[in-house]
Amino acid sequence: DEEEFVTQFRIDSNTQSSPVYFKLFSFPSAPGVGVMSIRGSETTYDWIVNMQLWSSSGLAQFVKWITPYGWIWNPIIPDFIRWVNFAQSPSIRNVAYYKVTTRFVNDVLAGYGGNLYDTIRITGASLGGGLAIITGAQTDAFTVAISGLGATLGRKAFYPPIDEEKLNTQ
Repeated sequence: DEEEFVTQFRIDSNTQSSPVYFKLFSFPSAPGVGVMSIRGSETTYDWIVNMQLWSSSGLAQFVKWITPYGWIWNPIIPDFIRWVNFAQSPSIRNVAYYKVTTRFVNDVLAGYGGNLYDTIRITGASLGGGLAIITGAQTDAFTVAISGLGATLGRKAFYPPIDEEKLNTQ
């Protein structure tokens, strides 16, 4: 567990006030490889973040399910979610846990800490799984998510937007 490394990054990047919690694990038998593990929902605030990140996707799915011929909305659902999130954008930006995790992976792979890592894999469960999916797609890091909410419908609402192909390959 590279707790000191993560703590120093959070101080240097001024992200220690963000409630997102993650760890970095290194392996002496595999130098340069790290595994980032993102915690799932634990606090009430985490559950609020869950709702803010995924509520527009849930609303879009609900509208699709209750509408006769709801499948006709499939091509525009990602755009609809982006529009809903645009209206909510100030509050969503304030709780965008994925921005901290994406910045961490990008900075570490770019040499933060003395080029200790050239490969990072990401994992998480629940909220952490959803964040792992987003972070992996934005950083090209391979990801394993356990019970993570999918980002396919909301992919255009994240910044930067996520390409569907990256969701399916990372």
